[in-house]
Amino acid sequence: MNELIFMEELNRANCIVDELRKTSPDVIRLIHRLQQNISTCEIFVIQSDLRKKIEVALYQGGIVKEKASTLALMMAYNIVQDIQIVM
Repeated sequence: MNELIFMEELNRANCIVDELRKTSPDVIRLIHRLQQNISTCEIFVIQSDLRKKIEVALYQGGIVKEKASTLALMMAYNIVQDIQIVM
């Protein structure tokens, strides 16, 4: 049962982040910035900014703060890695 609850929360978190990526001007700007020729240091700063914005959105979306923090870290990392792979 715990696994089912976790999967439901993960799905909800994915939906929140998908919406954030489409509608948040700040998140869209950060993602576009990742597509530029930037330094590793700048990439880490952007990843941190994404994590903060995602964490707030997840918490506002009803994800428990501790889980929101962990999920935000993972999702921000994945966004950065996805873009780095494409480039």
